[in-house]
Amino acid sequence: MSHRKDPSCLRNEGRGLARSVAVDSHTLTADEPQPVGADTGPTPAGLVLAALGACTSMAVRAFTDRHGRPLEQVDVTVRFDAR
Repeated sequence: MSHRKDPSCLRNEGRGLARSVAVDSHTLTADEPQPVGADTGPTPAGLVLAALGACTSMAVRAFTDRHGRPLEQVDVTVRFDAR
């Protein structure tokens, strides 16, 4: 059984808001757009939305594969409205 490590903040990228985040063997950068941040990576909210979209499309693909249904492509659009 493999043990997956939880994502962890590795380091502060200087004095700004940018953060390097390790997820398994991958490193991602999260930041905020200028003038709040340096825009060196997607915002944390953008990363959450990307994860939700990826999870959704992977679930659809797994379902269709499991049931032998043809599927050429899955397109997912996710939005956040902070009203």
